Amino acid sequence: MNSVTVDFKSRKPLCDQLVDNFSDMIFNGMIAPGDQMPSVRSLAADLAINPNTIQKAYTELERRGIIYSIPGRGSFAEQELSELIDKYKSDAKRQITEALKNGFSAGMTVSEIQAVISDVSKELINANE
Repeated sequence: MNSVTVDFKSRKPLCDQLVDNFSDMIFNGMIAPGDQMPSVRSLAADLAINPNTIQKAYTELERRGIIYSIPGRGSFAEQELSELIDKYKSDAKRQITEALKNGFSAGMTVSEIQAVISDVSKELINANE
């Protein structure tokens, strides 16, 4: 499993960083369906953060249906993500549509919107490399 990192200088809470990091790793196949997640204690020790922060992130991931827990055995990446991925894509499409409507309402041109999409896409691609 690829290593999980947190940015202590970021304004984003550590718990949210962990949720985003693990979500990305699971959705992008870096953590395979059914793979065991690192234990709360070992991850807390590796990252030098409070175990409660890790537990809070795992609880949120479980609430979202991205991982599941088996008492006494640990947490695991959800094995069937296709419905969840479809829901996330549908939500993203809805949010993008709303943003486009807002942009057009604010007087943005198609080329201005395309430039924003291009710039953001490049930033995201560079951030994930």
